[in-house]
Amino acid sequence: MPWAEEGLRGCSLDYLLYRFGWFFHGHRAMNDCRATLHLLSSTLPLSGRPIFPLFLENARCRVWRIWTIDSPFDLKARSYRWSNGDDGRPKAWFRDIDDADLAAEEQFLADEIYAGQPRHDCRRIDFRNRFSDRE
Repeated sequence: MPWAEEGLRGCSLDYLLYRFGWFFHGHRAMNDCRATLHLLSSTLPLSGRPIFPLFLENARCRVWRIWTIDSPFDLKARSYRWSNGDDGRPKAWFRDIDDADLAAEEQFLADEIYAGQPRHDCRRIDFRNRFSDRE
């Protein structure tokens, strides 16, 4: 979800509801479910787009997850995130990227990070494995 583009700095349920003017007693299943429904039935603050259709559209997107194997550089400035390997994933920098940008990112990695010797792993991510530990 484009929370940051809408002027929202966080993505936790309690923060988002606070910014939308609601308060709830969280960490109880029924309260969390009702709060989520209220949030999904709202519109984004800047663009005015309804949240639920946008949520579904984003959930259906397929992207590539790039894992940089033994990267000698910190890639946070290029929107990569660090995985410390504790959850069974590679110990590496990773980033999700659209089909249209994949070739350019792979070229950047080959030229700027790995000096012509590509050493990254790409995996297709979709709604079935986006939040799975079996990716």
